Amino acid sequence: MTLSPIAPPEESFVKYPASWYLFASAREIGKNPVSKKILGKELVAFRTSVGEVVVMTGQCSHLGASLAGGCVENDTIRCPYHGWRYGADGQCLEIPGQKAVPVFARQISFPVKERNGFIFFFNGPKASFDLPFFIGENANEYSAGGHFDFNAGCRWYMLAAHAFDQRHIEYVHERQLLSSLEIDQPAPHARRAVHTSLVVGESKFDRIIRLALGKKVTISMTVWGGNMVLVEGNFKKARSRFFLMATPQEDGTSQVDGIIFIRKTGIRIFDSVWGPLNFAIRRWFTSGYLLNELNDLRTHIYRAGALGEQDQKLIEYFHWVSKVAAPRLAPVENQPVAGPLEARG
Repeated sequence: MTLSPIAPPEESFVKYPASWYLFASAREIGKNPVSKKILGKELVAFRTSVGEVVVMTGQCSHLGASLAGGCVENDTIRCPYHGWRYGADGQCLEIPGQKAVPVFARQISFPVKERNGFIFFFNGPKASFDLPFFIGENANEYSAGGHFDFNAGCRWYMLAAHAFDQRHIEYVHERQLLSSLEIDQPAPHARRAVHTSLVVGESKFDRIIRLALGKKVTISMTVWGGNMVLVEGNFKKARSRFFLMATPQEDGTSQVDGIIFIRKTGIRIFDSVWGPLNFAIRRWFTSGYLLNELNDLRTHIYRAGALGEQDQKLIEYFHWVSKVAAPRLAPVENQPVAGPLEARG
């Protein structure tokens, strides 16, 4: 008889996973710098002369002035306080009135991807995995929209844990599973849970599902880097595709951004009223379904000692996510570009 492994202690989980995060929609980043507080730090984004997006720490390494008030000059950004000018790689290139540039004069510059109308950045000096998409699908064949967000009253590693909790799926989601959860790792930084079930719940959302989409559904949830969940739902009459990206907050909760994807059926439909209407309907339904569950749960806390043999799949997930979310490179003293933001809490 194989005994269940012991769940990892809570200190095994990093504060901010080395993974991809949503910064903004592409249309938000124009000629002027845009600042946001993410992962406990002010970050600033701007476009270079060729239109590429740069995301870096937003407080000048000199005296901490916000670069959001500075000006963009071709491929660089100039601090509004003393005119220090930084390149896209974060290195200070010029200090007015001073010939030498000190070693500390650099910002952390993050890997960036612009895709499907959104800007994403990786928390680390180099992305340990490419910005993921639905396995076997081409991002260029989809349109993205219907963005929604909410605060989940739990830490980032608890949000994705739902995918590997069969009892939760049966009890809270009111699904009659037709087989046990199938779990695999389709990529080194990904863990996937797949189940086929019957929708037997009596909530308004479940009644709509049975009427409009069919009673049987196959759900695939692939967790990338610990904080990204790519959800695929295949019903008899429709397909559902969306991202959930958890950004840890300083109070221990998680800000969750959702992005809905719809396969392109032709250019014209997305230039008409039907494209936006389709996204609006899916956004209402998807966000409403998720918030309905959150309102019922309110909060949930990680307690390693409370997990036992019946939680085998959950324990295995927690061991995996504690390792996959850890930074691959440790911060180097006086060289902030070498490490992710505050890797551990």
